[in-house]
Amino acid sequence: LPRARRAPGAAFRCVGNPYAGEVDGVRILGHSGQPVRDLLRCARLGSPADALAACMHARHLAPTAPDTLPARPFHGRDPLVIADTPHLLFSGGHDEASWRWRPAAEGHGGAVGGTLCLCVPAFATRPAAVLVKLRDCRDVRVREFGAEGQATAGLPAGEAPEATGARTDPAAAPAGVPA
Repeated sequence: LPRARRAPGAAFRCVGNPYAGEVDGVRILGHSGQPVRDLLRCARLGSPADALAACMHARHLAPTAPDTLPARPFHGRDPLVIADTPHLLFSGGHDEASWRWRPAAEGHGGAVGGTLCLCVPAFATRPAAVLVKLRDCRDVRVREFGAEGQATAGLPAGEAPEATGARTDPAAAPAGVPA
């Protein structure tokens, strides 16, 4: 990654935290993970994906800020309120990839049928890429990298895809989700 911007034809660019953007009509919103970790510390939630789904339910990127999570001071409007429902809400820096699909709440969905709440593993401790199909955000794949940097499909040892929300095999696609 340190050399990614210098590669010929590279499209890599650094962005702020939190990040909000759009790719091919898909609204993406997310952060580096501190709000989810702090929420897990303060509340009885089962997993980072559950905490991120709770953030989407509360429509706030960092529900514990500024009380227990440092945040920039603001005046007037809270910039961490989720005003427009994203198709994809992500949080980085976690131990493993996990996700939850949240159907759109009444009056908050607009043209969005729901939001994928996606926790991405910290690459330094778990080298993996999490791929999301933009035409259907419920279609998620995890590709882990071996010692030589080769991509391998993989899940943590002994974990079933149903348990973590992780899917690495196209044949494991849930009903109604194209492989």
